[in-house]
Amino acid sequence: MSRKGKSYTTQLTGLGNMSILFEPFEFSGIKMRNRFVRSATVNNLTNAENRFTPAHHKLYTDLARGGVGLIIAGVHRPRREWSIGHVFQQPCLDVPGIAQEYRALVDEVHQLGAAIVSQISPPFKIHGKQVSGSAADVDLIPEPLDERDIVEIRAAYRKAGRVLKTADCDGVQLHCCHNDVLSRMISPFFNQRNDQYGGSPENRARLALELVQELKEGAGDDFPVMIKMNAGDFREGGMTVDQAAEIAAIFASGGVCALEPSCGGAGASYTPSGPIEKDEWHECYLIDYTARIKEAVQVPIMAVGGMRDLQMMEDVVATGKGDLISMCRPFIREPDLINRWSSGDTSPATCISCDGCLKEVERSRKLRCVQVTRPDGTPKNR
Repeated sequence: MSRKGKSYTTQLTGLGNMSILFEPFEFSGIKMRNRFVRSATVNNLTNAENRFTPAHHKLYTDLARGGVGLIIAGVHRPRREWSIGHVFQQPCLDVPGIAQEYRALVDEVHQLGAAIVSQISPPFKIHGKQVSGSAADVDLIPEPLDERDIVEIRAAYRKAGRVLKTADCDGVQLHCCHNDVLSRMISPFFNQRNDQYGGSPENRARLALELVQELKEGAGDDFPVMIKMNAGDFREGGMTVDQAAEIAAIFASGGVCALEPSCGGAGASYTPSGPIEKDEWHECYLIDYTARIKEAVQVPIMAVGGMRDLQMMEDVVATGKGDLISMCRPFIREPDLINRWSSGDTSPATCISCDGCLKEVERSRKLRCVQVTRPDGTPKNR
């Protein structure tokens, strides 16, 4: 039976009775025990058959046991052929029997009190070619998606929706950021198409919304679909935050139930880890952009971007700049961070933002905090 619409049992105590961040939150039938979200990241824990492994179970059950309210698992791919030759190793939702394997993992997470959604992303390659929204680019010479590509992508997302429904996921997040095909489709800098997918904001948002509907076609109209999108291109001539807010409003009116504004792309001054110029880095580096997007929509906003201090996170929610607090790197180092905070130890997350964890997966290695574990995963002495 689906967990949507049911309350998850929380074992959090102490600070959880005083802070808004530890109060239950509900949207689109998903009931969270608190306002903390684990933002998705590549983990390279997949086996050679693109299946889930015991390491996936440990990763996500540790997060659930550690107190996270909503886990965004990923990144996952609808089709195996889309990831051929890529450095990242990801579960693929067209592997035979994957729905039942994923269901076992989802059930474990639910039993530990957390909700879980799957983040899926579009192809790097399709039909043997490197693809983008159009031929406009700065670091490669891609081929624009053609009609055949789009038909295949839509069909794959519809099938992915059926898999995720069978797996009893609480929803799905569509990846539309960090330089992938969909992020380039919504960008006026990268999207130079002159067909129904180019030009106006509505046209540039069209493919993403078509995929939202395909997911709902496969999983059901009430299946929650979220989007992670860039809050801007952070480059000259690129999408501004006001243009991103316009796209966000189009997404929200098109059936998207929550948004996670992020950053990163070719030629950008911001990567997903923050400003390239380190003297510009500060905690909560995206909050002004996040707040602008929140002004434009009525759906929950997941605030992400280098947050480490609990009081700062409380201020984000209390001042209405975001509804949920989304983190990735701190949970790689401290999967039990939320329980630590709720027990009364409210010192900041111990993540030092060295990005060693992300560099590991970029080298096709397994996700780990390089400060506390060795390459084989065993603990370091601290």
